[in-house]
Amino acid sequence: MSLLLKSSLLALLALLLTLQLVPVGANWIVAPRRIVENQDYTTYDYIARIRSDKENFTTIRYSLRGEGYDEPPFGVFSIEEKSGNVRILQILDREQFSKYNLKGVAKYLNGSRAEVDIDLVIKVEDENDCIPVIEMQQVGYVKESSAAGTVVMRVKATDADQEKQPASQIFYRIDQSSNAAGMFSINSVTGEIFVQQNKLDRETQDTYKLVIIASDLNGAAGGNSGTGEIEIKLLDINDNVPTLERESYEGSIKENTVGWRS
Repeated sequence: MSLLLKSSLLALLALLLTLQLVPVGANWIVAPRRIVENQDYTTYDYIARIRSDKENFTTIRYSLRGEGYDEPPFGVFSIEEKSGNVRILQILDREQFSKYNLKGVAKYLNGSRAEVDIDLVIKVEDENDCIPVIEMQQVGYVKESSAAGTVVMRVKATDADQEKQPASQIFYRIDQSSNAAGMFSINSVTGEIFVQQNKLDRETQDTYKLVIIASDLNGAAGGNSGTGEIEIKLLDINDNVPTLERESYEGSIKENTVGWRS
């Protein structure tokens, strides 16, 4: 190997070693573990760890501040002041608290800051554990004899799972046992209810009660479903010809009578 090539390789090796030994200031070494709601992490030694590289030559004490520690909700996390190990003390529910904003604190024994406080954000991942809920006492109105395709109302349902995710995407359908005559249909995505047959007659039936089924996962297998009842009332239109009780009536009046006198 030529002297020039050896010199180049030695220079490259020295550069690599120099890059690896550059100090990084405050080293917060273990990033937060993936936390899924309803899972038990209380037996883990830590779910995150903070560390200052100054502990290599002096004693450092670690602490936390923020949500889940010294701010509501209290008592969710703890920290071992010597190691910087952050532990979780309870099973989390994303629907109650989806994210915890904490600060990692490193101090010398005299109480002064060894490092600038650093953000420690614990995000709680969603699990499909919520059942769609159909709002109560929903009532729609439509005129009798309305044409097929007429919009009657829009059913409102909610799912507390994470927004814009399959676990909260609702698929609507009518329990056909409550729609035996097939008078109505529903848009599975929007929840809009339509007249399906132009045979609605208030004089025959003035109120319909439909059972709506709302399923998450956009209706896919394995999801959760909730049910609720909605009411549809028919509005009257002037569609009946006045009739007399009898075909003919008879009456009499004396001639030269001016009017009734009591």
